[in-house]
Formats: sequence, C-alpha cells, structure tokens
Amino acid sequence: MKYNVNGLTFNHEELDSDFILPSIGEVSGAFYFFIPKNNSSVFTLVKPGQYISKETIDKICGKQIFSLSFFDQDFSNQIKNILNILKNTNNEIDRLSSGKDFLLLLSKNLDGSLKPSLSIFKTLFNCFFELNPKIAYLLDNKSEILYQRSLVLAGFSVAHSIESGIVDYDFLKRTYNTLFCMDVGLVLDGELTSNTLVACELERKTSGRGQDFIKKSSKKEESLFLTHPEKGLAFLNRIIVDDNYKSLIEIVGTHHESGSASGFPKGFSRFDLTRFEQIVMDCDSLIPFSEKLFESLEVNNLFRVELSTEKEVA
Repeated sequence: MKYNVNGLTFNHEELDSDFILPSIGEVSGAFYFFIPKNNSSVFTLVKPGQYISKETIDKICGKQIFSLSFFDQDFSNQIKNILNILKNTNNEIDRLSSGKDFLLLLSKNLDGSLKPSLSIFKTLFNCFFELNPKIAYLLDNKSEILYQRSLVLAGFSVAHSIESGIVDYDFLKRTYNTLFCMDVGLVLDGELTSNTLVACELERKTSGRGQDFIKKSSKKEESLFLTHPEKGLAFLNRIIVDDNYKSLIEIVGTHHESGSASGFPKGFSRFDLTRFEQIVMDCDSLIPFSEKLFESLEVNNLFRVELSTEKEVA
C-alpha cells in the first residue's frame, strides 16, 4: 500500500523495520507515524528535527507506531570524529587541518535534501548544546519555524567560525549555544504571532522594515518584537552561571543592531559594535524565518557559497 503524507510517498516496506525510542532532549531524526490496521490513513505524530520531550515520547510509544528515518549515521560519525579532534588536541596545525576537513565534508554532503541537512544539525545539537533544555523545548513548543531556525543558525555559526579560522572547541560550543538562543526573547512571554515572525523576516532583510511593519500591528506585538533582544539577554544572564559565557551572550541583546543606527534597541553604529558582534549580526541576517529550513536550497546554497573550501582556513 502506498502512503502520501507530508509531501512524501512511501510504502510499508520502506518504513523502518524496527526502531529504538529516542531519548528525551534529543532532536528527532525521523518521522513517526500512527498507521491504524487495515486503514490507508497515516497520522504524523513527530517530524524530523522536532525536539524530543516527555510529551513526544508519550505520543510514539504505543502500538501501530512506525518511523521513517532521515538520519545518516555515517555522515554523523564523520562529523563527530572531526569535532573530537578539535576537542582533544592542543596542536593548532591538527585543529586547522580538521577545520578544513569539516568544511570539505559539508560541501560534499549538503545537497539540498532533508537527510544530510538534518544529520548535521542533529549531530551538532548532540555535540554542543549544553544549556537548560527548557530553552529548546520552549522554542519548539512555541514555533516550529523559530526552533528550526535556531538549529540552523547555531549550526551555521560553527561552520562560519571554522571557516574564519576559529577552531577552539570550547569557543565553538559557547558560540553554538549563544546563537541557538538568539531569539529566545520572543517565546518567554506573550503570544508569538505570524505578524511578529513577518517583522523578524523583514528586519532580517533590511534594517528598519520590520520595525515599520510591526507599528501597524497591535501594541502587544510591537512590544514583543522591539523588546525581545533585551528580554533574551536578561533571561540568559539569569540562567547561565558559567562566567565564560557572560561576555559572549551580550550579542543576544545586540543582534538587531544594524550598525547604521537604524537597528534596535539602541540604534548602534558600526563603530559601537565589536568585530564578533558584527560577524554574528551578519550571520543572523543570512538565515531566513521560513518553513522547512532543513530542506531549503537557500540555506544549503548559503553553506556552499559562504563556506567555500577554496578559502584558506587561517
């Protein structure tokens, strides 16, 4: 019997013959379906990339649950091997060489399809994410778009940092976690609406456009949009006790500063921003607020163009 769901066409034989329940706190590497006996209907319970919470586990531990995996274990193991070298060696030459290997690995595997994209973002989350799990849960629970963007932005930050010659594992980890939390201020209180996400996308493209757009919405939506950098920074300052993060997370409060005095909340000029703040701001402007980011040709092309292996890692 053929099934057609979520734009996928598959038959029963293509479903995983057996699967082990994922652990709470992981990123889903598969679709999980409920398929009643003698019924052509398919009910999607969990999608690839979704955060695995206790509620998620409760959904997929019953009878007639099937999975369709989009996780490439071999690709994941190659990523882990490179990251282990970065983590466990003090030899700068070896780390720089591994950085080149990492970029080359991405260029060979990222082709615009779901499987390699999901595999890298899931692997990087497993390796690097170390903050309070409720952050990932909140983002996923409030907005699938925002959660996927957090995974992509954090993953891109690692690749971009390595391409820029940053191969210190601990710094890469802190950068990953910080950029994962870039827009956490949008989900701390108040309802995240489509107007707010549209404002974020407009502001990403052109500083000031999102601000102009949100003024035409409700005062509640406008307040949420304009105050989310400061709220996100205040939240992270409360929950992070590691002093190594303290200066790094300041970028959460400045990621909408355009450097041309048209950004917010302070309207900083380029000279008011550190070089690292400028890099993060530029990275943030490259990742769209849109659905199906793991499958986005725009995002995959971004990796290929921005992380060209022809550039020297130095």
